[in-house]
Amino acid sequence: MQQWSCLNLIPWLEEAMMVVWKILFLSRMMMMKTTTTTTTWTKTKVERKKLHYGPLDASGNSLPVEMTCIWNDPRHRAMLDLSGPEVAILLSARRIQLRDALKNEEERGFSYAPLTYERIAREYETSFVAVGRSSGPDRYEPHVLRRAFSHLLECDVMRPEVDHTGKGPRQYFFAHEYSLLNDMTLVKMPLHVTLDLDREVGEALRRRLLDCSSALREWGMKMN
Repeated sequence: MQQWSCLNLIPWLEEAMMVVWKILFLSRMMMMKTTTTTTTWTKTKVERKKLHYGPLDASGNSLPVEMTCIWNDPRHRAMLDLSGPEVAILLSARRIQLRDALKNEEERGFSYAPLTYERIAREYETSFVAVGRSSGPDRYEPHVLRRAFSHLLECDVMRPEVDHTGKGPRQYFFAHEYSLLNDMTLVKMPLHVTLDLDREVGEALRRRLLDCSSALREWGMKMN
């Protein structure tokens, strides 16, 4: 009788062990789910901290605090949105003006010609394209540069410059009727760049914020 009772208890023990095993399995699954949820939440929180807002440099990093003026000023925002041909024109103007300023310091009384589109186009053709610095995509046809120049006038990155007295400080005027001017007038009229070509454009070049090739960027950083 005692032996029979023990044999009858075996199925009950097996069923009890199965229940215990199921409880342990479900507890382990719940712990794994909780750990996964916590890890996902932590990862999402870290990723949120890595989100960048505002203008980015070529590496996808936010601009430093000292460069926030570029984002706040409409002219600087326009500079960051310039196309390749427009950047080429701006960098040509930068090289010309930096060279003229250096000559003015070295040679007192040095009288340099005003900045014109004619000088800008010649600078790009003779010192960048003709000497083989162009990498292909940054080799722009004359009509493409001419259209880019018109857009720079329209977005107020460049303005016509007029000296009414022949001696005094130059005065700048702004109008949207540039399309009414003939090509000869547009090519030869003196220009004023509303951006600081040395500090602002130079900083944008160093931080790779402008849309241009490496060859054009290196060329724009130099004067010769």
